[in-house]
Amino acid sequence: MDALEAIRQRRTAHSYEPSTISDEDLREALQMAMLAPNHKLTFPWKFVIVGPESRQALKEQKKQEALAKRATPPTDAELAKMEEQLQQKMIHPAALVAFCCARNDDDYRQREDYAAVCCGIQNFSIALAAKGYQTKWGSGRVTRSPETYELLNVDSSRFEIVGFLWVGKVKGDLPFQMRPPLEAALSYCP
Repeated sequence: MDALEAIRQRRTAHSYEPSTISDEDLREALQMAMLAPNHKLTFPWKFVIVGPESRQALKEQKKQEALAKRATPPTDAELAKMEEQLQQKMIHPAALVAFCCARNDDDYRQREDYAAVCCGIQNFSIALAAKGYQTKWGSGRVTRSPETYELLNVDSSRFEIVGFLWVGKVKGDLPFQMRPPLEAALSYCP
């Protein structure tokens, strides 16, 4: 698949079939992430491939967070539904990768480095779309939790978790995502 078609095929997938991905495909996609533009060649990224035990621990962490937000204990049916949703999100995808950005005291440098990591995430996602995988970039509360940093062995004084990338084979049809027309964002300046 060429690059333009891979960009067209890239989607945010929220539901995955239980699947696997070869280490070779995952590493190649991470190599593509490292080809992202980065000002001053700072190479500010760090990647953490989250293995089965850590994914199970993250699943439990998310479950406890959800239960803590509730005013009343869940019914057995609600608890079963929560378990299935968390299984779908944390265990079914073929891979889960944390993308991290090196911290910098210079606000401008930090902004540039964060942008570079975001470009790396896009390269990663497109590389995987070219191989028939879909991704989801998540940056919710779990990415900011001290427990997550500890679980992933990421030093929060040196790195910020920008997000998790779920990777897998989409469950059901490839989601369609309506985009505004180019004219909505385009202007010309003489």
